[in-house]
Amino acid sequence: MALNPNIYSADFSAPPAAANPNAGTLQLSRNSNTYANDLLGVITRDQYRDYLRNFYGIEDEILKYATDDTQPLKSAQEAQRLVSGSFDAVAGQIDRRNRRMGISLNADQQQAQQRSLAIQKGLSTTAAMNRASTSTYDRQNALLTGARSQSQNFAAGLKESPQ
Repeated sequence: MALNPNIYSADFSAPPAAANPNAGTLQLSRNSNTYANDLLGVITRDQYRDYLRNFYGIEDEILKYATDDTQPLKSAQEAQRLVSGSFDAVAGQIDRRNRRMGISLNADQQQAQQRSLAIQKGLSTTAAMNRASTSTYDRQNALLTGARSQSQNFAAGLKESPQ
């Protein structure tokens, strides 16, 4: 199968996203001394245009995420919101279960139950916020350096461990 070099665009003055791939085709002569260099240049520019069209935007978003200093805080706040919602749901489940079983707690028992839930909620919230911010920071560093994050290393260790 022969490569048809006439399908490549020689006009790269327009931005890549607006470039028409069929505009101003480049005429290459196989008998030219510079045919190989010209063809490599056409292919390279075409690949670069494809890169800009298909991957540049995604890489730019990833880079913005990886360099955003507020991401660990946002992750911690989201973790706090999720833990709070979970414990609110648990408190509702406990109340519904007690009513369904006909259990009524006196004031001291209710206080003890609320205190126990508040302590568990505080500990869980702190742990979740720490894990979320640390994981986000780790993920950002891994994106910037290309290294495996600690969580990826941990997951790989679980997969490789004998059953």
